[in-house]
Amino acid sequence: MSKKALLTELPLPKGWLAWVLISLALALGSGIAGTNSALLASEFELDKAINANGGSILNKLAVFASDIYSPKWAIVLILVLAGVIWVVTKSRIDAFGFLAIVGAGWLPAEVFKLSFNEPRPDASTLLNHGLLPKEIDSAFPSGHLCFALAIGYALYLLTKHTKAKNLMLAFWILSSIAMGWARLYVGVHYVNDLAGSLFTSFAGVVLLAWIWNRWLFAALTKTALFKQK
Repeated sequence: MSKKALLTELPLPKGWLAWVLISLALALGSGIAGTNSALLASEFELDKAINANGGSILNKLAVFASDIYSPKWAIVLILVLAGVIWVVTKSRIDAFGFLAIVGAGWLPAEVFKLSFNEPRPDASTLLNHGLLPKEIDSAFPSGHLCFALAIGYALYLLTKHTKAKNLMLAFWILSSIAMGWARLYVGVHYVNDLAGSLFTSFAGVVLLAWIWNRWLFAALTKTALFKQK
């Protein structure tokens, strides 16, 4: 039996369906923008400008950020955090909710990647500080940024009624900004990829909130695994 959950109801904006549809439309628009090679070339000038002003410390930070939120480590990270959440809150449903929120904000990026297959820039030859080999998967949207947005949001929701709320809010915002900067710095994304990530993650977590509030939370608490005290 699990303790009373913190994530009994997820934030859901009024007119949520309209927000989801608008966000998906904006994500599609960002993806379509990525099919314009001239636009991508102009966007990459920002990558060059950011990278040109770097140095050894920024190089290491950008590579570290790109590595720690790469899929292989991101999966390990969320599983470890889910375990910690379970131990601290003694609520299996909170641990599951954390995983669900991160998944809802992160995994839809893969759908758009398969849909657009936007080529990556060849940062190793075009930047002053070529730090990573050219990645071969689709550039749009940024899975790293989607993950940063999703995990920060999930941790914020878990702590929003505690003294750690402001700390987690700051982490969510700053880590997302840092990840966007890092992905431009290493030259593996364009600006439209980052914009698409914002819209994709937002649509995913809002849709999950409706499902969670409408049906999923109640259904889970009726099972032996997630039944609350």
